[in-house]
Amino acid sequence: MVRQGTGPVKLYGTCPRCGREIITGFGKETTASQILEAIRRHSAEHGYPPTIRDIQESLNISSTSTVVYHMRKLRDRGLIIMRPGHARTVRVVDICTCAAHNEDASS
Repeated sequence: MVRQGTGPVKLYGTCPRCGREIITGFGKETTASQILEAIRRHSAEHGYPPTIRDIQESLNISSTSTVVYHMRKLRDRGLIIMRPGHARTVRVVDICTCAAHNEDASS
């Protein structure tokens, strides 16, 4: 589902665990949406997440700092999780972070 409004067009999907509506990406081809897709693609193809340099090279981005900037924006929007200072720790958030999931994790 696509919703229009102010700012970038967001794509919405449904959390496979609880059915809650979540943001799954962006509707237009932005650098952030390309990075999000590159992370998904690399993880699926190789079985582990990409490095910042992997993302930079696969998208022909001129600087790793540009990749880091957009990855931080994706993290702030809740679309990825990453552990700063550690390689290959980025992952796409495909489920929501509602209380139901927190209860599942603690049991």
